[in-house]
Amino acid sequence: MGRGFVNNRAHHSGRFDRRKKMMNIKAPLQTGAEYDSVLKRDRWSRLTFLLLTVGILMLLFGAVGYKIGASVPISGAASFVTVAGMLIGLYGFTQVFPHYWIVVPQTAAAVTTNMLARGSNPNVPYGPGGHPKFPWETIGPDGNITLDILTTEFEETLPTMSGAVTVTGTIQVKVPLLLVLVFVGVKANTIEDGLKAMARSWLSTQLANEKAEDAVKKSKEMSDGLLAMFSEGAVAQWLEKHYGVVVVLTPISGIDFDVKTQQSRDALTKTNAMIQGIASMLGYADVAEYQKDLKTTKITPATAASARTDYLTLSGELKRTATDVNFSVNGGGNINEALLLAAAAGLMNNKGGGK
Repeated sequence: MGRGFVNNRAHHSGRFDRRKKMMNIKAPLQTGAEYDSVLKRDRWSRLTFLLLTVGILMLLFGAVGYKIGASVPISGAASFVTVAGMLIGLYGFTQVFPHYWIVVPQTAAAVTTNMLARGSNPNVPYGPGGHPKFPWETIGPDGNITLDILTTEFEETLPTMSGAVTVTGTIQVKVPLLLVLVFVGVKANTIEDGLKAMARSWLSTQLANEKAEDAVKKSKEMSDGLLAMFSEGAVAQWLEKHYGVVVVLTPISGIDFDVKTQQSRDALTKTNAMIQGIASMLGYADVAEYQKDLKTTKITPATAASARTDYLTLSGELKRTATDVNFSVNGGGNINEALLLAAAAGLMNNKGGGK
């Protein structure tokens, strides 16, 4: 089972090993009965060949035993040695029995390669249980396939109407027994990359019409929509035909503001708090009234600068802010600060009074 697909990226490289058993997620699976009987394979010819091999070996060694026993001048020796020869033949078959029989675990499937196949698909599927097979059928590292749920994680930073957000989630898939011949013919990383690309495309389309502050509240809605996209209609049919998988769950663990968007929101929040603080220092209960007086110069630049200094002093941020902002707060005619406060006030006014 050397093919990798996906595993938990916290501990692995990002591809999963088909031998690994994933989490037992309860999901509305519609994959048909997971029994070997649903697979098409010439069972009788394989069983017949196995029984013929046993019979031929027992007869061959029995005949040799009879010939040896007949040459011994002891009554009943021929019969005894004949039976012994047949048992030796049976024992000899047990030594090669693994070449005639395959055992598949309960939650797995196997695909062998018929080395003598001519003009047909050489791959032969086997479901859970023990089954006769031809000795010239071989099974490679890609031939052992788990029927457990397999998981790949994704993290995408996507744009919205008001800033980028980072979407984190997983895509959980299952290989139906009837589709193992499709699945075994596709590279695992091709399936993983394809699923992620589909998820990214769908999420991009949905988020393009959302504001970031609304999108971060819609993890459940996006998760349900993503699952519907994967598991219904043309996309589901395409995945079955080309990848041999069905998507059973697409939980989105979180939608968060990306770093730059969060920094912008933090800066805006801080500006809002500062304006409200300055307004309070000047005795305004209504920030909108303060913004109005600031624009009409009813509040002088010196008064605004003094109130700002008092606010920052009380909030313990005077030293840091004085370093961050390249202007003086000590002058009486501080036009640079007045312009900054006016710009901030205008911004907050456009936002609806800082909300």
